Amino acid sequence: MRTKVFLSWSGPASKAVALVFHGWLPQVIQAIDPWMSSEDIKKGAAWDPALAGALAEAKAGIICLTPDNLVEPWLLFEAGAIYNTPWHANVCTYLLGVTNSALPGPFTRFQWTVSIDKQENRKLLDTINSTLGDEALEEKRLDKAFDSNWPELEEKLRRISTTHPAETPRREVTDMVEETLNIVRGLQKQSAEPPKLDPMRYMVDSSPSSFPLGQYAALLALGAANQSAPHTLSGTSEDLAFFTRPLSEQLYGTGPQEPPPTVRPRKSNNPKEK
Repeated sequence: MRTKVFLSWSGPASKAVALVFHGWLPQVIQAIDPWMSSEDIKKGAAWDPALAGALAEAKAGIICLTPDNLVEPWLLFEAGAIYNTPWHANVCTYLLGVTNSALPGPFTRFQWTVSIDKQENRKLLDTINSTLGDEALEEKRLDKAFDSNWPELEEKLRRISTTHPAETPRREVTDMVEETLNIVRGLQKQSAEPPKLDPMRYMVDSSPSSFPLGQYAALLALGAANQSAPHTLSGTSEDLAFFTRPLSEQLYGTGPQEPPPTVRPRKSNNPKEK
């Protein structure tokens, strides 16, 4: 079974790079089926169902980025569609005449590959090869196939760089500041949200007589919260003061104590978390 790799392009230079990969990838990994809109939509066919089908089937996507297409809506749409497949297909940005510092926000979350860099391209082939699962080439075979075909790819990429020269864009300082601010705000929002409970459930092996009443109540409260069960705590001001102390002191006290309770995992009651 062949694995589909979606080639995303926009503009002459980007299209030239995608065309190179369209013919070159199967020479290295025969089980790869590259898909490119300009080459694989039949004449007379409606293009939108064909495009949607290719995006839905893609196990990886190579987004060919050049200085003149960094904010093209189609590239952003296709990258998002590939990543949001049920298996979160690999989105591999491929940079020709572009530095990683020039990438706009949506593309910075994905690992990029610098063109005409042999080691970078070899790593890209590793990612694509991994999508084949059990049919993936052994590393030695992949090394041999890549080394024998690399000179062809390098020559064609250099020719494209010469034929389509472009100045690497410089991002405005205001854009970079705004992006940084958005990232910081996102991190602040995440830190303000209540922590998510670990799906692993725990059973505490201990006797109520092993702990003072307040400490045992704390264990019950933790267990109820971990099982997503409603619970209510009430008590005196001394009890409230107890619960404001660090958790380690609540459970084990501040002086010499017996060893902490043994904790062992048990399966969740949720059949989806077996």
